[in-house]
Amino acid sequence: MKICLFYCSNGCDGTQITECCSKVGVGTLKTIGLPCSGKVNLPYLVKAFETGADAVVLVTCRQEECRSLEGNLRARRRADAVDLLLDEVGLGTGRIVVVPAADNVDEVCSQLEALCSRIGQESRTRHIATRSEPEGLRMSRSTS
Repeated sequence: MKICLFYCSNGCDGTQITECCSKVGVGTLKTIGLPCSGKVNLPYLVKAFETGADAVVLVTCRQEECRSLEGNLRARRRADAVDLLLDEVGLGTGRIVVVPAADNVDEVCSQLEALCSRIGQESRTRHIATRSEPEGLRMSRSTS
């Protein structure tokens, strides 16, 4: 599984997040530090999926502690917009998760672990459903 993780460098430490993610056992993890989570925009998030990410995690600072006042709120709205786009193209919702940074990085770990298990189950279910379709239907779906 390939995860792309954007984080606010004001709200959390990138090395702690990387260590946490290695405990979870994510296949491939790409971490990208941002000066503010509000700097993440739609093309960044969409590009992560275009380059093969199975999911995106966006770690923001806590709402009342954002140095840019509303950066974390803008990040959440942008993540919601990309989630709707993913649903429109047939990938479903829930592949992008926004996690407010906490004093303890374990919250980020638990959210990441839940995301990985959910995405893993969805992909296994999708694979089984595709294999059980008649050959003609599978062919017509891939050509359209």
